[in-house]
Amino acid sequence: MAQDYQKPRIDVGNYYLKWNEEKNHGIQQNEIPEVKRFLKDAIPMFDASYDILNKLQKSIHKNKYDWHKELFPHLCLLHRNKDHMVSYELHMTTNGSTFLDRIEKIKAIDANIENNDINLFTSENHTRRSQHVRKSIIYLKWNLGELLFNRQGNNPQKKG
Repeated sequence: MAQDYQKPRIDVGNYYLKWNEEKNHGIQQNEIPEVKRFLKDAIPMFDASYDILNKLQKSIHKNKYDWHKELFPHLCLLHRNKDHMVSYELHMTTNGSTFLDRIEKIKAIDANIENNDINLFTSENHTRRSQHVRKSIIYLKWNLGELLFNRQGNNPQKKG
């Protein structure tokens, strides 16, 4: 399964994705254009999103309570593919850092939790089972990396 995933160079405008090298396998080849389209649509919203976060932070700090940064909300833009099996979340924090997560929906069929007996499979083979089977849904989420602004005009991850 991991051999089907890759970490291609993803550039959109002046931004590029710096892959989280340790904690993910990347994305499938057929997802690359979809991720680029999502980022292309999301990037124009960055200025307005950052403004919203700053205004929220300022209004909260006028309060007498001391808010910890880990409790402060961050903005999330969500994209789902057409069959809703894979989603992408773009998170922006109050300091402007932007992270991309991938979420994959996995259906658990014949789940017998008491015996730890769960048969898992993805969207390709979920239609082979009878409709009478009890179904559960599991989501796997991992951080793909950070979206960075390219100030030098070239992507440091590019080779050559």
